[in-house]
Amino acid sequence: MKNPPSAFAAGLPYAQAWATQHGHLTSAGYRTEHDGFPLGWWLHKQRRAAYTHLKRTGQPWPHHNQLAALDPWWNPPWRATWNHSWHQAHTHHSTGLPFPNQTTKWIRTQQRTWEQLHPTNNTS
Repeated sequence: MKNPPSAFAAGLPYAQAWATQHGHLTSAGYRTEHDGFPLGWWLHKQRRAAYTHLKRTGQPWPHHNQLAALDPWWNPPWRATWNHSWHQAHTHHSTGLPFPNQTTKWIRTQQRTWEQLHPTNNTS
């Protein structure tokens, strides 16, 4: 899809369905599609809109609470790619599958930089 929909209302039902199915939104990577909808792209656009709104107005983004009700970490203060990597590592660990090389490198980086992680990530 060349120009995926970015309007909030267009993607909210897909975000709700994804969160219901997976328990969160954080595993939806940039290229994730849900029922043919570009959910990952849409979430990226929502994160960008939230950041821009906060920077411009100093106020929380009006749609923040709707997405936070689905997943409190839909827009973490760290890079969203960290969540995607964590979910990939967690899935491989939980299923007993060997870690892909990139995931192994990511895990080692987390171990080396443990003290730099956001405090709420240290409890996972």
